[in-house]
Amino acid sequence: MIIDAHTHLSEGLAQITGPRAREAATPASYARAFAARLTALGVDRALVFTVEGLYGDCSRHNDELHRLSQEAPDVLRPFCTVNPRDGDAAVEELRRCVEELGMLGVKFHPWLQAFPPVHAGMAAIVEETIRLRVPMLFHDGTPPYSAPLQVADLARRFPEAVIILGHSGLHDMWIEAVRAAERYQNVCLCTAGATLQGVRQALLAVGPGRVMFGTDFPMLDDAGVILHRRLVEEAAGTEEARRQVLSGTALQVLPQLRA
Repeated sequence: MIIDAHTHLSEGLAQITGPRAREAATPASYARAFAARLTALGVDRALVFTVEGLYGDCSRHNDELHRLSQEAPDVLRPFCTVNPRDGDAAVEELRRCVEELGMLGVKFHPWLQAFPPVHAGMAAIVEETIRLRVPMLFHDGTPPYSAPLQVADLARRFPEAVIILGHSGLHDMWIEAVRAAERYQNVCLCTAGATLQGVRQALLAVGPGRVMFGTDFPMLDDAGVILHRRLVEEAAGTEEARRQVLSGTALQVLPQLRA
């Protein structure tokens, strides 16, 4: 099994990019084409995130993402998004998305959503993820607001929370991302946009049990999925480590992905 832990599915992307966009006349057909392309590339499950919801009206776009993911529910597994600047409404929206819509976690992009990880509203949200037993995936690697250790400070404050650094620090901050995972046992690293050196060092520092495969598809196209898989295969070294990164870590964090 291969699980892509970092993809983006939205009506907006259907108009400008992604798998067979010109053939996808409707958002529903785009969602089906999106899943079909991932399947053709060997991906069995994909965590999908909104794009438009990062700019506002989280509830509306969470509903849209849920609707689109239902076009291929065996493959597409959605995460909601919320913004701590919305206060109690953000906690209520997170609860609704998990308990009523069956979403598996919550994605944050502090850089685009314009909040620091230390925002006062984050505490109640993190506490709710602990209660709901769902992970948080953060965009990281682009300061301000999204430096890995900024995000990982939440791991220090809330050791029961599960925090995924969605880019392992990208090209410029991978050392900081590895340090964050070394420092806090509740931090996992995702390979989307990561460097070969960064993934190698992450595997050496914290082992494959806290590194998971992700591609940022379709921000990177089909070739990007292939490239990320080759990166993991080269960095991991052994077949056991490859399997762990390609699916095992995501299954540990989200055993629901088995079904």
